[in-house]
Amino acid sequence: MGLRRTRLLAALKANRIGGIHLLPAISTAYPREKMSRKDWELKGFILEGDWTFVTINSVDFRGPRSNPGSSGEYAGVVLHAGLICFNVPDGIRRDAQLEMLDAAIQLIEEYSGEIINMLIKITLEDDCIEAQIFFLPSQELD
Repeated sequence: MGLRRTRLLAALKANRIGGIHLLPAISTAYPREKMSRKDWELKGFILEGDWTFVTINSVDFRGPRSNPGSSGEYAGVVLHAGLICFNVPDGIRRDAQLEMLDAAIQLIEEYSGEIINMLIKITLEDDCIEAQIFFLPSQELD
């Protein structure tokens, strides 16, 4: 295992981030039988387990980009351990996924590891990665 992947794995464990759809090989705590589940079937497991969820199915979980939280699986969820959505083209390479995850972890570290009720949106555009953070449900960020 390379140094970078080791760092990511340590950060994942420290922050209880579960790579459910996107990075199942990184998450050692995620039960394999859940990997083939549909998004809507995962919501209860994610919330009950207090997982921070990482997904490329952004719209399914956060709702539309223009109005996060207005619909999707996290609409109406009052308390959650965080949601990380990757906005990516189909067929994204694993190394690009890891770079996006690294950007998310850096943002989490800026918030001292506390991303309760936060949505981290990571967007891959051309050769750059844009990282944004919002409250979900919506609030004012300090």
